Amino acid sequence: MTTTNEILKARSWLSRPAIAAAVFCFFILMSGCAANESILRSGAENRDRPPEAAPPITADKESIDMGTAGLGFVYIVRRQDGAAFDKTDLEQLRELTADGNRRVTAEDGKALVVGSLRPLPVQKLAALRKRFHLEERGDRPATNAQNR
Repeated sequence: MTTTNEILKARSWLSRPAIAAAVFCFFILMSGCAANESILRSGAENRDRPPEAAPPITADKESIDMGTAGLGFVYIVRRQDGAAFDKTDLEQLRELTADGNRRVTAEDGKALVVGSLRPLPVQKLAALRKRFHLEERGDRPATNAQNR
């Protein structure tokens, strides 16, 4: 028959210092898993402020950006009446500026900025000038001699 002393010797790993160390480690680990209150409260500050609106895209800024990107031929296209482009305008502009490397609408849809490494063909420039107001910018403005 086994005595109490023999049982305690067999379970020596359950000594009081071992139990105390296990409990201590448990609390240390659990304290690291708690939520950080300062982080939880920081979200409330952001919800009170309305989101900031993005600054409007201007044709001047876009033409400068295209020049910085190395697009030497920059065209700004606007309607003759100054109104925003409609669906048919955008379809025609897409066709006439297909040779451009980058197209960006600006000023709430009232301007289209087209950047290109090469000048647009003379026929397409003439078609653009018939229907729209065309402004040429860039360090290498397109001329008729370059388009031939």
